[in-house]
Amino acid sequence: MALGRLYALVFIEHGTRRLHLAGVTVHPTAQWTVRQARNFAMTLGCRMDSLRFLPRDRDAKYADAFDAVFQADDVQILLGPPQAHVILS
Repeated sequence: MALGRLYALVFIEHGTRRLHLAGVTVHPTAQWTVRQARNFAMTLGCRMDSLRFLPRDRDAKYADAFDAVFQADDVQILLGPPQAHVILS
């Protein structure tokens, strides 16, 4: 079997330093990230109230539906800076 690339979606609770492995896949898609976000929210249940911010990057895999899962519980989405492109000559 050849080695391949796997993608993991991980949530980290800053206050408790608790790591939540939401899922692992070979082909991440926007639908996959939304499903994992919903599963994570259901797993946390009432503890979602303790979350205030969700920092994330601007990858297209994090669609509006991904953000909506957290915004429904008043979690503020914090976007990272746009990717900087370096041109070497």
